Amino acid sequence: MKTLGLGKTGFAVGIVLVLALWTLVLYILLADEELSVDSKKLLEKPFVNSGAEAYYFLMGFDVAADDDPVKEGKKLAEKIKIENNKYLNEQTETATVSYPEHKKIVIAGEAIFCKYWEDNCYKTIFENAPLFNEKLQNHILITERLEKFLSFKTYQTITQNTIIEPKPPYKLTTNASRLILIHNIKLASLGMIDQAEVNILEHIKKLRTALLATDDLIGKMVFLSQLAESIDVLAVLHNKYNAMKPFYIDELTGEELSLESALKNEFRGIYHLYQSQNNSKNFWSTSIKLPTFVNHLAFKPNMTINYLSEDMENLIDRSKLLPFQNNTETSTPTFSIFNVAGASLYLLSRNVFDEYLPRTRSINIKIALLNSVFSDKNLQGNTVELINPFYGTQEKAEYRLNKICLKGPIEDKRGFNCLQLNY
Repeated sequence: MKTLGLGKTGFAVGIVLVLALWTLVLYILLADEELSVDSKKLLEKPFVNSGAEAYYFLMGFDVAADDDPVKEGKKLAEKIKIENNKYLNEQTETATVSYPEHKKIVIAGEAIFCKYWEDNCYKTIFENAPLFNEKLQNHILITERLEKFLSFKTYQTITQNTIIEPKPPYKLTTNASRLILIHNIKLASLGMIDQAEVNILEHIKKLRTALLATDDLIGKMVFLSQLAESIDVLAVLHNKYNAMKPFYIDELTGEELSLESALKNEFRGIYHLYQSQNNSKNFWSTSIKLPTFVNHLAFKPNMTINYLSEDMENLIDRSKLLPFQNNTETSTPTFSIFNVAGASLYLLSRNVFDEYLPRTRSINIKIALLNSVFSDKNLQGNTVELINPFYGTQEKAEYRLNKICLKGPIEDKRGFNCLQLNY
């Protein structure tokens, strides 16, 4: 009987050991790591001591004429925060925040608001500008609002930059910038080329301030595109009217081109996405819903964001350097077998932002071409040699149809590597 008792005791101990071992295995399989020092630094959100009003104003940029953009933008921001909290607590996967659609200002259907980088767009703009009525009520309103927005010296996104957040109405700001250029094209056609050039140079200066201030990556690209278009229009006007008044535009500085605040914002957004997906039943498929512990077995959000933090720090550092520096740190982190899904997400996302860096740097190619071509009128039509600010090397510019170009590192989707001379 004693032996039997010992057998029961041994069996019980065995069960306890198996349970303990199984608990340990589960802990190892399910446990995530702590956030790294780099990740914590990137996730720190700056204290809002200025810039909030500019954010509110931009969020309310398209509200009706009798509504205040700041007040309406603040209301939207508060609603966004509520939706974000629901999203971060897995209570929703979509946002329902918006200003009433029927009250929004919409500028659409006009050929003159074409995309400047597309074929024949500049031809459409310059041929239609003299007869275009930029004095319509909505045209005046959004132009005035853009001027007001460009007067802000600081800007800060006060929400958490989750994927469900609506973005500011950037397209309307681009239409407003186009209207400012149309107005000055009309001035030039009336014999006031000097005043038109002064106005456009001032607009370029204001766009550079907005570019420096914004902490939103999409906003950075929008203001860069508006800047590129303004430089092209300036060049075409100077060429078309044989303007003699000299001008020179400083190339953008490392500070103006820095993507630090914008990339940190994106990093926070990715972190929130990873955290929300960790407990989502739609993680693997919207049609197949699996228990969330299956997510935890294959996906560790902190571990995954730690993979990305080193790449993001490297990208931020390089975004401040002139001329462009290639990424020399291409090592891949050691992946955990307990984070298979996270490793796949990391490999998909690590190169997502790489294109933004050379694209922002390419704007200085356009500026260098402008300064070089118009520093000596006799150079036009002949060989132009200049320092390519992207690479810091001496190169010959290439004349193409109605434009002059230098080589860049990636496909030039927005015409940053070229300067428009005619249409």
